[in-house]
Amino acid sequence: MALIKRYVLFFFSLLIINILLVGATIANASSIGINDDLPSWRIEPIDNDGVLISRNGQVQVGDNLYFYISKSNCNHLENLFSFYTANNHPRINMLLEEKVYIKINNTSGWAKVRFIYPFLMGHSVWLSLGMFNMDDFAETLKPHDKFEVVIIDKENFVAKEYFDIETNYWYLEGLENALRRGKNLCLASSS
Repeated sequence: MALIKRYVLFFFSLLIINILLVGATIANASSIGINDDLPSWRIEPIDNDGVLISRNGQVQVGDNLYFYISKSNCNHLENLFSFYTANNHPRINMLLEEKVYIKINNTSGWAKVRFIYPFLMGHSVWLSLGMFNMDDFAETLKPHDKFEVVIIDKENFVAKEYFDIETNYWYLEGLENALRRGKNLCLASSS
């Protein structure tokens, strides 16, 4: 867990540089008819722990869609995504390990808050859908062009109080290839 946190902080450092150079948001590539400008999938080994596959969001570039493949089981992945918020809610850290109600591609469900980090003028909140068999998960996503997440209100939770931007989406083009490359990298590092 400490190793993951160390790499998360490293990625945030790179992200700060990226935000300063590129800006906090990017245009929706499909709305301007330029799909060649989609951010590529990053596939990065995490020391001896596993592999992290990620892509920047289309609403806010600093929000990423992640697939973490642990070296202990290269056939499974954890699906995570991050949301940056500048709201600075005084109880934001109380969300840690709690479930937040979301919609993914218009299907309702829950995501567990795994990490919360102070970042820039706010916080980066990482949410997890859980662990999945990689092949089954990839098959589930095949009919979709994008992975759209909306954080929504539920019971005593008002999303707008915690998140100034409650939605983001990531294009899934090239994901199957990225997962295959990530799995191969994981298997190579396990032997």
